Amino acid sequence: MLADAIDRAGVLPQFKGFLVGNGGPSCGPKQCSADVVSAYGHNLISTELYARITQECTFTMDCTPQGNRCEEALKEMQKCTAGLNDYDAYRDCYHKQGSIRRAGRLQLGFGADPPCIDSRQAALWLNGRDVQEAIHMNASDTATAGRWEICNVKGYNPHDNLNYTQSSAEVYPIYQRLASKYRILVYAGDNDGGAQRETEWCLGLLFPVVKKWRPWLYDKRCHDGADVGTRYCQTGTQVGGFTVDYGVGQHGGELQYVTVHGSGHMVPQRTDFAHTFCPQILPTKISQVLGNHVC
Repeated sequence: MLADAIDRAGVLPQFKGFLVGNGGPSCGPKQCSADVVSAYGHNLISTELYARITQECTFTMDCTPQGNRCEEALKEMQKCTAGLNDYDAYRDCYHKQGSIRRAGRLQLGFGADPPCIDSRQAALWLNGRDVQEAIHMNASDTATAGRWEICNVKGYNPHDNLNYTQSSAEVYPIYQRLASKYRILVYAGDNDGGAQRETEWCLGLLFPVVKKWRPWLYDKRCHDGADVGTRYCQTGTQVGGFTVDYGVGQHGGELQYVTVHGSGHMVPQRTDFAHTFCPQILPTKISQVLGNHVC
């Protein structure tokens, strides 16, 4: 949305491209089963249940399941995955005040309180006055918006207080409009429950594939013989994830989708990626897609 506003305003002639982290372009009912495919792909539900959901379920444009048998099958999936982190399939679930999480993302609307996510440190940081001043937030703004809380959008939850007006239910028209003009890198952690598969599906519906799905590699560097958070370090070339390129026309734009192996919804959250993804992997992928003139 920010890139779209910059393009429409025409105020940054040096603007060459942008990154989108774990952002689904929204492409109708096909995306609604992304959580199901992800759960099956991560061995969280049985083959029998996956086949039953695939056979019984159809969805409306807003992902409302159709039919009693479909709802029953989805409830069974929710029961199977109730103690797991939707946003990182192999990461522990943070239980707020000792409670178990309520529901998976298939049952949560935009702005709902995301299950399993520990946002306490983010809240402490973003509610600090020095941080708010750095992002040009006046003290008077706090009285209007209140304290920062994760996914705090007025109108979705009783305690939400950020007055946000959704400008569009779909963002795929923005991709279609900007992809032919700019270099775009869309990335996602491959352990994110649904968003990774949803993004690939939607982009594949919008654009033709020009370079097929393939692994991308990076040179893993060990620090003092061990990784952060792990006992041993495997030095050398490793698979960083997978990538696919889409055709966007002949006007200078590029569109590449990249997965980051072993990461969830918040890709840099993995502590062992502190020495690889942030300083090494991400700049490598940025330079490949956006060019060498990256600050």
